[in-house]
Amino acid sequence: MRAAIGRRTMGAALLTALALLPAAGCGDDVKPRNAYVDQVNSAQRRFVASFERLSSQITRSSTRAQDRRTLEGFDEAIGETVSELGDIEPPGEVRSLHARLAREIAGYGEVVREARDALSSRSPEAIAAAQAELAKDTSKASAALGRTIGQINAKLRE
Repeated sequence: MRAAIGRRTMGAALLTALALLPAAGCGDDVKPRNAYVDQVNSAQRRFVASFERLSSQITRSSTRAQDRRTLEGFDEAIGETVSELGDIEPPGEVRSLHARLAREIAGYGEVVREARDALSSRSPEAIAAAQAELAKDTSKASAALGRTIGQINAKLRE
């Protein structure tokens, strides 16, 4: 019996890292900050919905071909999220952090594509190694995204 490719880690660890909080305070600068937060959170909600739907498709009984198609779906969801983030105009104080957030999500897309490509292997060892690498890289991506989101939140609350 083969193991499912990173189903739990992809569906949970990465997604919990993505949530901005509304900016605190009052005044003219809070409204654009909150609009920014709303836009990023909207992108995040669509991303989470896609990942949750796709995560349920990778099972112990799914075939490698099915898992490849599912990982292609993950890659598409990542690409859409990165594009959506690119369309958002962040407040000046978080512009570089916003760009980092988009780069980190795009980098995770590379990880997903590598895992997808590994499913072409006929070697159970290569597939198992790709599964382990995906789980490890998902955890790293989740931590990096969490740090970046935390830094954005801190800047917006200053």
